[in-house]
Amino acid sequence: MSRLRDVQKFPVGRGLTVCVVVVAVMAIGWLLQAGASRSSSSVELTISAASSLAGVLTEAGQAYEEKHPGVKLHFQFGGSGGLAEQIRHGAPVDLLLSASRYQVDELMAHGELDESSHRLFIANSLVVVVPKASPVQQMDWPDLLHINLDTIAVGQPGVPARDYIRQSEPLKAVWEKLAPQAVWTKSVHQALTYAETEQVDAAIVYATDAMRSEHVRVVCHLSPSLYASIHYAGAVTRDSRHPREAIRFLMYLTSEAGQQHFRRYGFNAVDTGTDANRLSGQARLDGGEEG
Repeated sequence: MSRLRDVQKFPVGRGLTVCVVVVAVMAIGWLLQAGASRSSSSVELTISAASSLAGVLTEAGQAYEEKHPGVKLHFQFGGSGGLAEQIRHGAPVDLLLSASRYQVDELMAHGELDESSHRLFIANSLVVVVPKASPVQQMDWPDLLHINLDTIAVGQPGVPARDYIRQSEPLKAVWEKLAPQAVWTKSVHQALTYAETEQVDAAIVYATDAMRSEHVRVVCHLSPSLYASIHYAGAVTRDSRHPREAIRFLMYLTSEAGQQHFRRYGFNAVDTGTDANRLSGQARLDGGEEG
């Protein structure tokens, strides 16, 4: 009977309090561990992109990160030729967004890019610009030979804007006569900067670059019918650490939400029904559609 009395004297309330505290501590530990796990599973994508995409991708990237808080996008902008060369030499890149589909095709042929992820996502066109204060007026492409141009900035070999001109028979004849006045640049953006700062008399740039500048005027629109379509192409690199997430971002760029950003910057849409612009079934399965 005395043993029973001892049990009855045990402070039951205090025992329950201890149990509650222990459970609470265990729950907090689990939550901290889960939070750390989510933090460690966040993805950082390194994206090499043509310099002409700098403005629109900065905007689109911010919108994408807000929608996908577990993804951080790191852009490095430059001439498409230089970016392709970096990938050839093993640069740690997850996704390439090039102003030339031909450079992407070449990298895919050498196994540097995942062919199943290939995507054409926007289109552009070429224009000739002059400094805003220049007396040069509107003209056609052949008329460039009949005005006093001492210098004209254009991308160096490997920069897509120049290659589109040299590969076009209607444009090539005029360009060969202008070549002695050429000031070679590493990118179209640099060519635009030279015109904006009046370091050259004219520059050949993308229409979207000219549209965003307050310091140049367009004096010549090069009809897209005169040269190969300027389609920007994207593909995931062979050595990407996050191929699935990279495909998802590429799919976002081709979605209606992504295309809205491009339209605001003057880019044109690409026909999504063409075979060259269709991701393989496996890539769609891995990456999914992005809205």
